Amino acid sequence: MNSSLSGIVFSKTYGSRIMAKLKVYVTGGSGLVGSRFLELAADRYLLAAPVYPLLNLVKKIDVRRVILEFNPDVVVHFAAFTDVSAAQSQIHDHTGSCWQINVTGTQNLLDALPRQTYFIYISTDMVFPGSVQDPGPYPEDHPACNDPDQLTWYGYTKSVAEKLIPPNSAVIRINYPVRTYFPGKLDFLRKSLDLFDKHQLYPLFTDQQISISDIDTLCRVIDILIKNRYQGILHCASENTGTPYDMVSYVLKKARHVSDVVHGSAIPVNNRYPKYGGLSVKKSEHRLGIKFGSWQQIIDRLVRQGMVI
Repeated sequence: MNSSLSGIVFSKTYGSRIMAKLKVYVTGGSGLVGSRFLELAADRYLLAAPVYPLLNLVKKIDVRRVILEFNPDVVVHFAAFTDVSAAQSQIHDHTGSCWQINVTGTQNLLDALPRQTYFIYISTDMVFPGSVQDPGPYPEDHPACNDPDQLTWYGYTKSVAEKLIPPNSAVIRINYPVRTYFPGKLDFLRKSLDLFDKHQLYPLFTDQQISISDIDTLCRVIDILIKNRYQGILHCASENTGTPYDMVSYVLKKARHVSDVVHGSAIPVNNRYPKYGGLSVKKSEHRLGIKFGSWQQIIDRLVRQGMVI
């Protein structure tokens, strides 16, 4: 273990010699998604995962210092301000934490990278409006929306950041990421199970279309990208979309063996969250040579693995 960096470095050693492997710098390594990549990739790469406040992406000098010290072959940028509701209180505020982390932080990271470093940016389906006029599920080549009045503020900052990413890099869009277990944060499915167990499950939308992203599959996609240095935009999500009502009803049936316990509701007319969202993955599946599976298959696998709140 190398403790000179402002964070965590993992490496597999054989005697006193560290096997030659790619150096991969990971931001957001303590989060729901990035932490799983660190778990699964620890044996394959030399990983550096500095964490806040030891590394603050908004501080250009911090970012440059750590990047120069580690000199990564690859950077996987998971870190983001993802609280969509909190971001809405910062609309049009470029000094707010959502803009500063998602846009300024991404630019600082890109400015610090050596030219040869391969960059992977984790984005979201919320770069699309999910509206009646422009509905999903969206293919990889569908243009991201540039209008902040058609997106959540979170989605707009991610759309702006996408445009900063250089052409020799990769962008992976995900949505509603889920995994079997993570004590630091409940994802969409495990939060619903937790609320049900506490008799606090609220009505769920019956008229919103979403897809979900299996985090373990995302980690596999990242491995493929690192190996092949693919460029451009890829999507990692379930092959089909469904409503939150249908998905939570299904996971409760599979994990709690109960049916007809979820109440439905409609999205308020003035709600800015995407109503007709989701990601099409056909082109990414073909390019990567893998199948993402339906949201039902993703939930089945999580339950078989012992989904834990």
